[in-house]
Amino acid sequence: MRHRFLNKLSNHLFWDVDASKLNVERNKKLIIHRDLDYGTLSDWQLIYDCYGIDEIAKTAMSIEDIESKSASFVSLLSNIFKDKFL
Repeated sequence: MRHRFLNKLSNHLFWDVDASKLNVERNKKLIIHRDLDYGTLSDWQLIYDCYGIDEIAKTAMSIEDIESKSASFVSLLSNIFKDKFL
C-alpha cells in the first residue's frame, strides 16, 4: 500500500530506488533512515505524523549506519539514551 505522505517527501531521499514502489510498512526502515539522515524539516514532520516518535525511535535503533546527528535527534525526542542506537 502506498501512503499519500510518500508523495510529499523530498525526491532526493530516494535517488536510487523507484519511489513509486515504496510501501509504508515494508520499506519503513529505508524511509525513516533516509528521512533522518537526509530529509528536511518538512520531511521529518511527515514521517512523524505517519509513524510517531516511538516507532521512529524503535526503527532508528536498528539502523546500523545511522548518522550520529540523527541518532542524537531521535534520542532527544524519544528520551532513549543515545548508546541504545547502533
